[in-house]
Amino acid sequence: MWLLLPLLTLALIVGIVIGGVGGASVAAPALLAWIVASIATLGFGRGQRAGLLAMCATTLLGIVVATLPEEPVEIPLDEVVHCAVRVERTSLREDGWTITGKLVATRGSWHDDWDAHEQGTVVIHRAAGGWAPTYGDLLSVRASLALPNRALHEFAFDPVAYAQLRGIDASGSAESELILLSLGHGLRPAIDRLRVRLERSIVTRTGPREAGVLLAILTGDKSRLDPELRASFAANGAAHVLAVSGLHLGLICLALFGTLRRLFQRSAVVARWIGAERAAALVTLPATIGYVLLTGAPASAVRAGIMATIVLSAVILNKKSSGIHALCMAVFAMLVMNPSWLADVGFQLSVTATGSLILTVKRSTDSLFSWLVEGLRISAVASLATTPVLLWHFGATPVMSPLTNLVVVPPIAFLALPLAIVGTFLDVLRLPGAGWCLWAAAWSVRLSVTIASVGAPLLELSIVWGRPHALGLLGWSLLAVGSPGLGCTSRRAHVSVILLAASLCVWDVPTRSDDLLVHAIPVGQGDCTLVESPAGRMLIDAPGVRGRPGATASRAIVPYLQGRGIRRLDVVVVTHADLDHVGDAAAMIRWGMPDEVWLSAGQHAAAMSRALAAAEEVGATIRVLQLPLARVRGDSSLVALPGGPNLSRNDGGLVLRVCERAICALLTGDIEESREAMLVGAVPALRADYLKVPHHGSRTSSTPEFLDMVRPRVAVAHVGRGNRFGFPHSDIVARYDRRAIRFRRTDAGHAILWRTDGRRWWEPAAYRFRSR
Repeated sequence: MWLLLPLLTLALIVGIVIGGVGGASVAAPALLAWIVASIATLGFGRGQRAGLLAMCATTLLGIVVATLPEEPVEIPLDEVVHCAVRVERTSLREDGWTITGKLVATRGSWHDDWDAHEQGTVVIHRAAGGWAPTYGDLLSVRASLALPNRALHEFAFDPVAYAQLRGIDASGSAESELILLSLGHGLRPAIDRLRVRLERSIVTRTGPREAGVLLAILTGDKSRLDPELRASFAANGAAHVLAVSGLHLGLICLALFGTLRRLFQRSAVVARWIGAERAAALVTLPATIGYVLLTGAPASAVRAGIMATIVLSAVILNKKSSGIHALCMAVFAMLVMNPSWLADVGFQLSVTATGSLILTVKRSTDSLFSWLVEGLRISAVASLATTPVLLWHFGATPVMSPLTNLVVVPPIAFLALPLAIVGTFLDVLRLPGAGWCLWAAAWSVRLSVTIASVGAPLLELSIVWGRPHALGLLGWSLLAVGSPGLGCTSRRAHVSVILLAASLCVWDVPTRSDDLLVHAIPVGQGDCTLVESPAGRMLIDAPGVRGRPGATASRAIVPYLQGRGIRRLDVVVVTHADLDHVGDAAAMIRWGMPDEVWLSAGQHAAAMSRALAAAEEVGATIRVLQLPLARVRGDSSLVALPGGPNLSRNDGGLVLRVCERAICALLTGDIEESREAMLVGAVPALRADYLKVPHHGSRTSSTPEFLDMVRPRVAVAHVGRGNRFGFPHSDIVARYDRRAIRFRRTDAGHAILWRTDGRRWWEPAAYRFRSR
């Protein structure tokens, strides 16, 4: 019976996976399979029969909840309307507020009648200033709503999945002042107003960087987190401390329960009639639920809140509780309520880490040294348990996270969090000591950040594996399953598990390919191409966003490279100095540590200067090309053609032609008609099977003479979805179509891959393929 609840939870997960993969078409076969399984259990004993029927029914339940049709919510999109919104949460940002709520009604203008809606959830951003609405408030605002954008590629953050997980149907920006129609009343609005006051207290009394961390750990608002700090903590394995994780909620519950128990033990009346522990649990339970509501109920907080509720209820009822059963009940309840949580990386990390820690065999710690060793062992258990999840979603896992959890996490979890709670409540109650507590909390955050920064060369070491294949994922999962017994079970068992896992992972080790591969990486409106060949890995262009250096690199380029198992680059090429080609080149040079950086002569821009400075930092050889450069290695060849003098920035960029035997790819940057004519007249060997469409498919490029000279089989346009330039232009696309050239574009939600072995070429399936 001890295994029944875990097995039922596993059966529910299997059912959700089957339903998610098969869709509504699996509902009828699943029901038939359940009937057959029910009949097949007649030959078992009564207890076995009941257990098997329960598992089959639970699997069927998982399929049903995963395939339940969602009612479509009709929301006026891409038009400015007056919205009546019932507020659910308001988040404070540096540039204003983000309001999440239910769309109650809309109207076209002030003179029209309200048109009621089906309570769709919308997110509206408004500029700074004015008042902050709270839960339950009904407000009117003029806004234009739109659907979330799709993920750039299979390894990038997916706004659509994120919105679906949180039930968000559309988002937009406020184009008018907020008008309060009615005020929210009750417990939930009171909790939300308290949250806003706590956030204001932190923002006004601490620095911006420290405020971002304190808001994230106290109220779950990550909108003010410094992007560099978030990236640093993600790299060293301490990202979980920058959120309302189960660790934080568990610490708060334990501290409150322990404090109340000590207080009630001093009361003879409470101890006699209720019991100190039961009385402490009775007070801690509603406080726990209130805190989960205060944080906006993220997956990790909900999971920890349900577990805490189960444990505290067991104390109140004077029953024994089991950690693993509490975890399974929490997972079961969450997945029945929202099966899409199963695909959420935060949910997966929270459950796997918590489960491994619950099952970890504990050892006695009678000295400081043994305490440190035990802390490292427990942290290593949690790290191994979460490794399959990290590799699947990010293609990399930090190596030193056990050490990080001992030196970076404690100042925030054990100092900053309790000090922030005390300080903000003192400030809200206008009691003395609030400023000192918040100063100490901010100092604790700075201490943690300093440790992470100073130890970055060591703490940010990571294994870049790429997304594992089936056998590799099975191997890493075996290590995760065996991690709770690390250091406490027999050596023979450890050796057996390690050998089996290693044998499964060996086949999956990423290696360099002997073929020529061209990856057109989707980055929005900009160029980014990865070329892999026996001669090395070359990244051509890295676009950026004005005012947000490094954003595209961290959001799109680095996730793609890590997802393919790539950690180092041999060459970084910047074709020319436009922002949509060079904007984040500096970030990629620092990340990829290339041996060489190639630039075209005569190109000047601030981003180009940053790229040169980054190349000097990493010790890369800088080649400013004024004359053609040719390299040959075996059957592979590369020619770089710089532009001549007195050309525009676009025409003066680098053009590269890479070949494997007689099959070639031509990468053209943003060259236009005049440069194309120069190439046609001066370069006899211009033929290529793969063509990077010049200048994103603008009307100033892709001349008929150029296309007839190159005669490509595949053409790829690097464009952003819905870009304001209208790239690629329809008449240019028609020009390629008339020549029967396969036209591809990078705004389709996945990378475009092209591969050749020198004899033939093909386009691998993007979602299945990885360089080997």
